[in-house]
Amino acid sequence: MNSLNRTGLLSAVLVIAFLLNGCAPGRSTAIERETDSPAAPESAGGAPDAASRLLSPESAGLQIRAYLHDENPKQDPNLVLAVEELTSEEIWNRLYVQVFRITAGPFTGQSFLIHTEGVIPLGPASGSRNLTALRVADLDQDQTAELLFTYQLVKDARQSWIGMYAPAYDPGRVFYAETGYLGNLGLTQESPAQVSVRVVEPEPETKRIKYLEALGNLAIEAQEGQETRLVLRVNPDLAAETAGNLIPVE
Repeated sequence: MNSLNRTGLLSAVLVIAFLLNGCAPGRSTAIERETDSPAAPESAGGAPDAASRLLSPESAGLQIRAYLHDENPKQDPNLVLAVEELTSEEIWNRLYVQVFRITAGPFTGQSFLIHTEGVIPLGPASGSRNLTALRVADLDQDQTAELLFTYQLVKDARQSWIGMYAPAYDPGRVFYAETGYLGNLGLTQESPAQVSVRVVEPEPETKRIKYLEALGNLAIEAQEGQETRLVLRVNPDLAAETAGNLIPVE
């Protein structure tokens, strides 16, 4: 492995460790995923007896295993998956979904959203790893929340991409932005309806994440007769070096 790849990989590993295990600007947190103030459920009657439907990690592992086997029948149907839960109180209260990450085995690092209708991978099922940020927002202000996330790829951990679960548009899928970044990304919540995508870097001494330049804000574009899109509205004043690291979807 050459020095460039080794440096990029080390940086990615540090960022992932900090974001998922307790680092954010000015405070520690279990994962970079929540707004600074917890929000109340958007619909008081949206999920009757919701708490009784919470899955344990063991039950979630069985559902994820069944999903993986359905996607690839050659997959061992008896594969034991160790998973951990990443669901925050805000995610559950506003979306009534749970998020889990596989912690061991061939799918280590891959994350899944589980809702009443099934399992959805967060990132391409065959090539995503390292969920690095989770934020709940209402980008289109329709009183139905979206779950926004950033993740990295197996083939190149230096590449960061952005996704969204938006049940108001389609509860059975995830939407992906058509712009990625060659580097580490985080999400910051500017308001309930505004989420910025920022370049981040780890601070090993303090075990915190330093938020750098904002690439832009996320938006939903939905027009009748056209497919709904998650869009990164790039900051027109972006530094040339930063803009050069933007990646169009292949």
